[in-house]
Amino acid sequence: MAFAQPTTYGSKDYMTLQVMNGLFGGFAHSKLFMNVREKASLAYYASSAFDSFTGLLRVNAGIDAGNYQQARALILEQLQAMQSGDFTAQEIEQTKTMLKNSYFMSLDSSSNLIEQAFIHEVLPDLYIDEAPFLKALEAVSKEDIMRLAQSLKLQAQYFMKGEVYAEEEL
Repeated sequence: MAFAQPTTYGSKDYMTLQVMNGLFGGFAHSKLFMNVREKASLAYYASSAFDSFTGLLRVNAGIDAGNYQQARALILEQLQAMQSGDFTAQEIEQTKTMLKNSYFMSLDSSSNLIEQAFIHEVLPDLYIDEAPFLKALEAVSKEDIMRLAQSLKLQAQYFMKGEVYAEEEL
């Protein structure tokens, strides 16, 4: 599934997008992982990720084709939960901590350092240094997350299945 939303790298809601994505499907404590994969056992994996430059948010799930309708409905339920604020302050803090840890780990990654140098050179107004990154991350509120989640619009769905399943089974 692919969702359009208005936030890209450098926009004022970029940190909100990072936190929202982390809560929705970016980490092991996310709604998609906990509810679609763990509780409902409908997916081998379930996650979300976004493209920083296009704003496209993707949901990926490895499912049995026979569970397509149920998994799709549960994925959309998780989005509705994000939109209505069905997540805790503790989950927000856990996500922010994970994002901070990811940020600090990325400082040891040569490919990330090259990417950051490129952004600093080509898009200097959009470059985010450590202090502003951490300040913006801490400023993200539950209301910000809900507002951004409400802006997601389903744009595309792609389902790939093997030949074992007949069309009418879906």
